Amino acid sequence: MTCAIIWDVYIINPEEFENIIKVGWNNIRKRKTRMLVNTNIPLTLIPMNIAKELNLTLYDKISLKELYDREITCWKSPAVFAINVEGELKYALTFTLVLTEDLYNLFPQLKKHNIDGILGRSTIASFNVSIDTKTGKPKR
Repeated sequence: MTCAIIWDVYIINPEEFENIIKVGWNNIRKRKTRMLVNTNIPLTLIPMNIAKELNLTLYDKISLKELYDREITCWKSPAVFAINVEGELKYALTFTLVLTEDLYNLFPQLKKHNIDGILGRSTIASFNVSIDTKTGKPKR
């Protein structure tokens, strides 16, 4: 039996992140989320409500119809993700897929665990961390 790995992940608008040196971590707008870690999917998935809350810029509308039996659209958006690794924040600027449909409609099992999105392989790789097999936490 495998257990789901869930990380606390901050999502930040890249434009907002540019000000972190001037104003500090506590003064930038960010959203703390619970993300399911999934190295089987290439890109990170977040719901539209988080993208709107952070005012993320949306590019390139994409259809995921090939993956599902119905029309599902999403947008690409750059976003900064931050995780705590052994007491130090690690950042990753990557493209994410912003789902126009409610994430819980696609993945109903996530609602049960209060999960906000799915952290994909490219974002995890950008952190330059590995996953501790005993704890599921990120490590250097």
